[in-house]
Amino acid sequence: MRVSAILALLLPGLVLLQQQLPAAVAEPGVEPAVAWRSCSSEQQIVNCGQIPLTRRFRATRAACCRMYRRITLPSSAVSIASVAVAQQTNVTAGIPRNDLNLSGGYLSAPPAYPYSTCGIPSQLASVPVYSLVNGATQYTMTSFTVPSLNKTLIQKIKTAAQALLPAAVRGNITGLRSVHSSSGIIHPGSAVGPSELALLLNRLSNSSSAVQLAARSTLIDGTGVVPKNRAVPAAQGGGVWAPPTNCPVTGYQAAGSLAMPNVQIRYSGINAPGINCSAAYDPRAPITICGHVSFVEMDAQMVYKMALAWYATGDARYATQVLSIINAWATTNTDWGWHWENGPLEAGWGIAAMARALELVRSRDTSNVIGKFLSWVNKVPMQDMLYYTVTLTAKNLPNQYGNWHSTLAEAYMALGVLGNNRTMYNSGVSTFTATVADYLKWGKGSFATQYGNVSRLPGECSETMRDMYHSQFGLGGLLQAAEIAWQQDEDLYSASSYALAAAMELHARVTNAFAANKSTAMLPPTFKYFDTQMPKPPANCSWQFNMGRQLWQAVWTANGSLNYELMDGNKYMLGIGFLPTGWEMGYNHYVGRLGMQLPETAAMLARSWPEWQEFHWGSGTLTHAETAQQLWRTGVTSIAICNKATRRAARGAAADGITTESAAVGTAEPAAAAAAGGD
Repeated sequence: MRVSAILALLLPGLVLLQQQLPAAVAEPGVEPAVAWRSCSSEQQIVNCGQIPLTRRFRATRAACCRMYRRITLPSSAVSIASVAVAQQTNVTAGIPRNDLNLSGGYLSAPPAYPYSTCGIPSQLASVPVYSLVNGATQYTMTSFTVPSLNKTLIQKIKTAAQALLPAAVRGNITGLRSVHSSSGIIHPGSAVGPSELALLLNRLSNSSSAVQLAARSTLIDGTGVVPKNRAVPAAQGGGVWAPPTNCPVTGYQAAGSLAMPNVQIRYSGINAPGINCSAAYDPRAPITICGHVSFVEMDAQMVYKMALAWYATGDARYATQVLSIINAWATTNTDWGWHWENGPLEAGWGIAAMARALELVRSRDTSNVIGKFLSWVNKVPMQDMLYYTVTLTAKNLPNQYGNWHSTLAEAYMALGVLGNNRTMYNSGVSTFTATVADYLKWGKGSFATQYGNVSRLPGECSETMRDMYHSQFGLGGLLQAAEIAWQQDEDLYSASSYALAAAMELHARVTNAFAANKSTAMLPPTFKYFDTQMPKPPANCSWQFNMGRQLWQAVWTANGSLNYELMDGNKYMLGIGFLPTGWEMGYNHYVGRLGMQLPETAAMLARSWPEWQEFHWGSGTLTHAETAQQLWRTGVTSIAICNKATRRAARGAAADGITTESAAVGTAEPAAAAAAGGD
């Protein structure tokens, strides 16, 4: 893919849900002398398109449209981006990922779950399978038999697998793992548990995994990460600026702390009037979004990278920086908003990453930074977060669940783990469950068709037709939240009949089609490309996606009122491209642990890894790639799973040359194949 195309995909997407807008707040000042109506590029539509076209929001919309206008990169920036693209391409071409080879790799066959021998309850998990027929894509639903995993079964299999690990890895697990006495919460539980961390330490120490070594280079040096360039206003010197792609062990805070006493963020990350940036804020960085950049794209993103870097390098200075950066926010910030605009989302993005980072370095916290952080969250930004998930959600607006709920679910769960707070953790689980049920309801039952002619496919989410960028935000938060639960020996991946697995495949298929020279043939039925196939809006109108209606609407550009709704039965895709939003974790679970087949996800990852860190998502290649075999599959035996009586019977059968698991090998194959000859 061309560098320009990749750069266009790496947007700092900032979102809102149009149907949830409260009473509008009047814009202060004079309407800016800018063509705020000319906001039609793909980046502008993705990032600014849902800001209302009313007079009250014109200043915010104009600022957003200026920020995401088309820019010509300086030759130096093009060169840096080209090098990053070449580095990432060399990694995927030069290092084989056996786990992504579903036609012959070690994950091409499912684990041999002893369903009949041990009486394990099972379920069917269905995903779409795509094929080209006469030059167009068709799909069928394929079902896999998978185990119903309760806490006891999860613990049995994990324990059995860990017993077979090298002694050094087992020792590290023991040293890293602790259980809080009253809450029962397992630490560390930051979507990365003691087993993943111990295995990572072992692989990096003996250089036994080229995959993890490449992912470490991405984390530490920014290898293969294309900078997220933003235009610098002429008043600030012009050119472009980007957050750092590397993870420096020294120098990150050389200019001081980015923490701000007052953070007030409008839609699209725009500062509210009167907000002052930190004195340490890079003078070339965009001033109008310094609250968002400082908290989310700099400090929160960096502390999670640094927490992982402590494990990846053993350099304790990384952990020290994590504690210092987060302590600065906890002791400096006293006011957070706007709760009726982007305040809740910005808080969720940053807090999810910071809570998970602190969880990883909790053993180094000798100054009660965790306590100060939790106290600050509860007193200041939590009010914005609860406003969104409690007050607004109680209105029960149509199709209200989206990437905001996804991020906040992860944040609540991460906070609950960090603070040994079961109530907080459970509120995150409840938000997660409700979000999956509503966000991924499409393509099933009464949600298979809308308006009589709009066919909804299994795997679609409520933001699929809006854009692929925010859809990945939503899926990523849910996948990472499910992994946080997995570290507590709980299965949330199965929510709503494994709806996340189907969503991964559909969105990966669209991404793969785009990567294949923007193939129209590879797109799922009724899917088209927005930029080349979307009808033109009527004169003096703009397209705006309405989440509640799940339709693109032509609205009058002058005032935002409705002209007409597009109901041609097609879905027009924009904002397409890979983002590191939980894909490795989801693949590791559904394919690695359960034995499902996700060929579209595998193909996308094979082209796109290693995952980098983006807001609170990412770095899953480093922590989860190729871990299921050692941390799960080896524990799937009747000896480990059955009760004492069935274990004795299983041992006897094995002594007679009978392998009790072998008959179950076909159970994760498609249901049709199993019916034809499987067990």
